[in-house]
Amino acid sequence: MTTLGILGLLGMAGGLVPLWFAARCAKERREMGGWPTATGRVTGREVRELPRASERHPKRFAAGLVYEYVVAGRSYRGERIAPSTRHFHSAAAGWDFLRAFQDEVQVYYNPNQPERAILRRRELQDIVAALILGIVLVGIGLVLGLVGLQ
Repeated sequence: MTTLGILGLLGMAGGLVPLWFAARCAKERREMGGWPTATGRVTGREVRELPRASERHPKRFAAGLVYEYVVAGRSYRGERIAPSTRHFHSAAAGWDFLRAFQDEVQVYYNPNQPERAILRRRELQDIVAALILGIVLVGIGLVLGLVGLQ
């Protein structure tokens, strides 16, 4: 097998990862689309610096909320904002993100496990971006693989 053939296989394999991620996210979005909502109240906000792998790596910050909500007369406490965690390059950017959440929030919760809750469902653009990346990588891999066979 030629070098182009090997690169083609690697490109196709690399493209399968974002395709798998897109499929997983689409399934998660579909499931969460049916989750009922409850009104919640934000009880805490924080932005914290994440540990760095080394001094060469830039600082990263995580923004977090704590909220309480009631389902069928039972109180719950949640901390998950969205299905995946966002990191920020400055504390100010993290606080800007948190300002979008009022003191009263709409909480999406799993009807079978009300303790599983989020404030934002998976964004469609995340899924589309992963899908496009996967298709492009698989396409490049196919082209390189076919050229490598000649």
